[in-house]
Amino acid sequence: MSSYHHIKKVFFIPTIFQSIILLILLTYLPAFSQNTYSPVITDPIQENWRYVNFDELNGKGVRCLTSLNKGEEVWFGLDSGAVQYDGYNWKYFKIKDGLPGTPVQKISASPKDEIVAATQGGLARYNKDKWNTIFQLKHTSLEFTSIEHLKSGNIACGSNKGLFLVTEEKIYLFTTVEKWNSLKEDKSIFDFVPVPETLLPQGVFNNFHDVLELSSGQLWLATTFLLEDEKGDVLTVSESEIISGEINNYNRLSNYYSLDFGYEQQFFQQDNGAVWIINKSNKIPAARFLNGKWEYISYGEKFGDDEYSESIVQTSDGKIWIAGIGNLYSLDKNNNWKKYSFQTSNIPQGHIGLHTGDNLDLWIFGKQSTVTMVDLSFNKWITYEGLNFQGQSSDGTKWFLSFEGNVISNNQQAWIIHNDENSLMDDPVSLFITSEDKVWAVGSQKNKATAGYLSNGVWRNFILDSLSWGVDYRAFTEASDGSVWVGASPDVFLEKGQHGGLAQIIRPYGKNPEIIYHKARTNGLQQLNAYGITQTADKRIWIGGSALNYFNGHKWNHLNNPKLNNFVNTLTYSENHGLLVGSRQHGLFIHHNDTWENYHVGNGLLSNTIISIAADNNSKEIWVATDKDFSYFNGNSWINKIFPEALTFTHEGGKIHITEENDLWISRSFRTWKRRSYTGMQPGEIIKNNFLTHRFRRDTIAPETYIISYSKEVDKAGITSIFWNGRHYFNREDPEDLYFSYKINDNTWSDFSHETNHTFTELSDGDYTFMVRAMDSDGNIDPTPEIINFTVAPPIWKQAWFILLILTFLIIVGFYQYQITKKRKHLLELNNSLTNANYDLEIQNNEIERQRDSLSELIKKNNELALAKLKFFTNITHEFRTPLSLILGPVEQLLSNKPDNKKLSNSYNLIKKNALRLHRLINQLLEIRRIETGTLQLNLKKADIVVFLKEIKMLFKPKAQGDGIALSFKSEFSSLEIYFDPDKIEKIIFNLLSNAFKHTLKGGKISLEILKPDPGQKNFIKIKVSDSGQGIDSGIKELIFERFTVGDSVSTEEIEESSGIGLSYIKDLIEFHKGTITVESKKGIGTEFIAQIPVDLKPETSSEESTFKLDKTIDAKIMATKSLLSYNIETEPLDGKVVLIVEDHKDMRFFIANLLENEYRVLTAADGSEGLQVLQEEYVDLIISDVMMPEIDGITFCNNVKSDPATSHIPVILLTALAVDEKRIDGYESGADSYLVKPFNPELLKARVKNLIEAQEELKKRFSEDLRFKPKDVIVSSFDEEFLDKLASLMEKNIAESDFDIASLCEMMGMSHMHFIRKVKQLTGKKPKDLLKSFRLSRAKQLLEQNKINVSEVGYMVGYDVPNSFTRAFKNEFGISPSQFAQNHSNEIDI
Repeated sequence: MSSYHHIKKVFFIPTIFQSIILLILLTYLPAFSQNTYSPVITDPIQENWRYVNFDELNGKGVRCLTSLNKGEEVWFGLDSGAVQYDGYNWKYFKIKDGLPGTPVQKISASPKDEIVAATQGGLARYNKDKWNTIFQLKHTSLEFTSIEHLKSGNIACGSNKGLFLVTEEKIYLFTTVEKWNSLKEDKSIFDFVPVPETLLPQGVFNNFHDVLELSSGQLWLATTFLLEDEKGDVLTVSESEIISGEINNYNRLSNYYSLDFGYEQQFFQQDNGAVWIINKSNKIPAARFLNGKWEYISYGEKFGDDEYSESIVQTSDGKIWIAGIGNLYSLDKNNNWKKYSFQTSNIPQGHIGLHTGDNLDLWIFGKQSTVTMVDLSFNKWITYEGLNFQGQSSDGTKWFLSFEGNVISNNQQAWIIHNDENSLMDDPVSLFITSEDKVWAVGSQKNKATAGYLSNGVWRNFILDSLSWGVDYRAFTEASDGSVWVGASPDVFLEKGQHGGLAQIIRPYGKNPEIIYHKARTNGLQQLNAYGITQTADKRIWIGGSALNYFNGHKWNHLNNPKLNNFVNTLTYSENHGLLVGSRQHGLFIHHNDTWENYHVGNGLLSNTIISIAADNNSKEIWVATDKDFSYFNGNSWINKIFPEALTFTHEGGKIHITEENDLWISRSFRTWKRRSYTGMQPGEIIKNNFLTHRFRRDTIAPETYIISYSKEVDKAGITSIFWNGRHYFNREDPEDLYFSYKINDNTWSDFSHETNHTFTELSDGDYTFMVRAMDSDGNIDPTPEIINFTVAPPIWKQAWFILLILTFLIIVGFYQYQITKKRKHLLELNNSLTNANYDLEIQNNEIERQRDSLSELIKKNNELALAKLKFFTNITHEFRTPLSLILGPVEQLLSNKPDNKKLSNSYNLIKKNALRLHRLINQLLEIRRIETGTLQLNLKKADIVVFLKEIKMLFKPKAQGDGIALSFKSEFSSLEIYFDPDKIEKIIFNLLSNAFKHTLKGGKISLEILKPDPGQKNFIKIKVSDSGQGIDSGIKELIFERFTVGDSVSTEEIEESSGIGLSYIKDLIEFHKGTITVESKKGIGTEFIAQIPVDLKPETSSEESTFKLDKTIDAKIMATKSLLSYNIETEPLDGKVVLIVEDHKDMRFFIANLLENEYRVLTAADGSEGLQVLQEEYVDLIISDVMMPEIDGITFCNNVKSDPATSHIPVILLTALAVDEKRIDGYESGADSYLVKPFNPELLKARVKNLIEAQEELKKRFSEDLRFKPKDVIVSSFDEEFLDKLASLMEKNIAESDFDIASLCEMMGMSHMHFIRKVKQLTGKKPKDLLKSFRLSRAKQLLEQNKINVSEVGYMVGYDVPNSFTRAFKNEFGISPSQFAQNHSNEIDI
């Protein structure tokens, strides 16, 4: 024997006396030791999964119901009529179908399976799929309370007008004279039978509430006399006497019995002949007549309730059910009452009605409320309390463990207890049945692992004291050699000498059994416990636990699979399936034919935590219990969420078994119960209440499948969608829990899934058959799949009309071919001349191709040049920073020395101001570039934005005072701390205020306001900058935020300063700050810019705090420098010569004047208009004028000067920043004497001035008459009209091409993509792609209006190759689908 085995021999060597005693005990002890057991079965009505709700009837006002064919067909009376339900389909009937009115107050089924419905308008019978009116009232409304089918075939109906007795020939009304007269003109329908006055103590009655035929023709009438008195009685009359009209034999039960029957009574006759009378009185209980005696049967006394009763029925198990208001009561054959309340059970809260057929389905419905059916049978479910199923012997005996630790057996005849008096261990946790039908128990005896088997009523136990404190409930298997293996429970007491691992009992049924211990942490066995043991066909022993291990007969081993080296909760072996291993984290593993297969949440399972496994040895079925629900494998796919959530196991919380009858047993027990020996504590009530076993038996009823929608005719594209669903018999399973499989033609069936639709694409033309079938969670498949047929239209070239057209075409071609042959000779003669002409054309074509190649090369070079320009622009803006720094640095030093010479100080400030302006412009260009490339960052800081904006306003205060403009600040917030980027907000507000000052005249108003958001914009604040300036032209307003768009300015010095990127730059910054900006303006009134800034921005990452100082920004420095500049010019004439400087830029005007003031008397004007005014008032020797000026530019100004005889002699020097030859020529043509390009040499300007003044007299005479300039008339070509005509022509020509897009249009128009988009948007207001889409959809709309082409073909004709895309686009454009549009237009045509 190997050294790792610890062998313990157990010897049984009895003496002769002991043998005799043992024989006697074995013979007689079983008879004395067996005690019977009474199992406790859970009340079915308390199990919520037995209930089926019929949501189809919600809100329909259910008032009554009846059933046919043993409950397989149910009829309901509704507020709106009646409905027939066969378990799958609902068929509704209303007045138009033959009912004599609504609502249906009572409905009843006759013994001949005829349905009779009573409404307030009369009575009708349903037979042979048709309603036939029995009678219908026109002037009176009825309140029917009962319908009784009599043995004679007649119908008796109780109502508020009396008793209606319907025979084949006549209808009799048994009532009082007063009620008879109330029928008015409807009396002619009936034969009047008066109620004897002695039957009515007060001469009146409220209603005959119910009718009972106690014996043939003998009727009991439940009568309510006065409803407000809650008094009634039971009248007895004869059917035959009512028909004869002579009432002689009649009475009241109260004359014979001293009973109070209450009011609005209802009769019920039990299957044993007992007659029940229930009523709606709160104090009078139900009365039962049995064996000639009446007795009150009160449930109110037992439960402390009132006795109000609405309905009474009997189920096939003999139970009587009585319903009240929100309560339900049952009385079994042993006269035991049970109460069910809406608070604890799934029953309605209000008035309850009951119905049952010939089975154990109990219908419970709230009057005009919900409808529920509960299955009270044990056909599918039965639950035993306090028991756990453990297995089944070959003779069908089932074995259980009780909560108390007793072994229970059931052989369908008796329940037997095999308790500890027969030496059963203290705390068994599991039973196992071996191949020889030996019943083994494993667990603990006095805190020691124990295993034992039952033999002749006595337990033979093996105390495995060195193994553990107990045997794990999963750790037992019978090996092929007959030995038994058991495994240790977790938490081994090592200090007590327990070593864990496994014990192997050899020859357990022999005289000398042996125990071999496989100790933990020896011979490769690294774990102390065993979560399950099994043996595979190759005789290897496998155990679960902290890892999956196997024993090959010599040594323990584990697999090289990381997932199986994690916790294994359970395992088992099946010949059909192989080794099944349940992992705690990785799902189910199956080892079969030397391969491993893993099922997990990614391929079918509901959870990866497996608690128990059961495999059917007779099929491919596998059941798995997980921590989320149960999963079932039917051989092809997994079915999940089979059982109610209440049945789901906790950790080590139960086991599942499959029996030979294919029943599934679900045994629930908490881990605490299995460890009671280890803890030494007895489990409490919670543990006991959850110690249950459920037997589940699948039914064979399959669901039904139906098609919701499909297209019978599919267009040639071959795309079609089919929608389907299913329903189960009497809603026993929700449609969303059903699985579906489909196939088309002879293809294989698809895998079952919850998918309820499928779209087929690229179907070829032809006929198709589509089939779909449903499957329920029990694995029942619809045996009659739903079948539809549809046809895919052939392509045009396969259609008959097209073939006929081609044949006609070929005949015509043949005819013309004959004609052509005759003329061939003539054509040959012309061929020679054409050959010569073709040669010339070929030469021209080669030249055209050469020019095309040259043009392509030029376009390529042009694109390269554009990229080079962009790179140069980016680099040069960076290079500007160095010289700017070298300008600003020295100027700052010079200004810091505070020069005494004011003129010098002005010069320094002028340099600083324009250098800062250039610096700001460069920064703006760089930021625009960063925005375009996505590299600009948003540096959010938390601060009070009210204070921040107020400080910006204060920077503009000196300028406002200097310009004579009223600047104000308002805020609807006293303070508001939010996250914002101070640098971006400063630039935005500074630019908006600067823009306002540009366009506001002296005496105007500018306002900066912080406003609360509009409704629906709570996460924003509004910042409004408004002015009373000149406003924006409507033509410019739409383009104001586009780059290089410059509006008019009232400030002449601002014209050149405007780069055309200001508002575009502002818009980019605001949108980068997650905000928006809008503008409203009226010409001559003013302009409002409103920026919306979010208040809920948060920094994405924490960053170092940096201090933003408003007074250190470039904008603030420019404003400060401007305030230091003095533009006052005071000159004294040196030689009497006067120079007029006409310059709109204040700084440039000041610079030139400062340059000349020491030599000449200097006059200044801000533009050409002002210059002309000065010329009228002053004598001027020379004029220096800028070219680019508002209102009157330099060229026009010069022309005006030179064309005026009074001033034509004055020399003019034109200055411009545009160094373009054409401008220079225009300047000279307008009469200018000299032309200087900015920047210019000051000395050169001074020299030109000096030279021109010296020669001014001579020049004035020479050119005063000769230099006259008239601008040429400019002829504006209609290029835009030509452009749009060409664009429309191209779209018309290519509309049907699906690949015709914007790139194609750009190429055909010969324009770049950017220029083309801008051009089209300026002319049409739309982007090219939107214009093309609108063009296509407008054409589609025209085609659909003709009502000659189907929707799919229209889609292809306008360039949509996918019909769904065309439908979505059309609906988005016009708000209606193309199909609806075509239908509506068709209806309009029909009208």
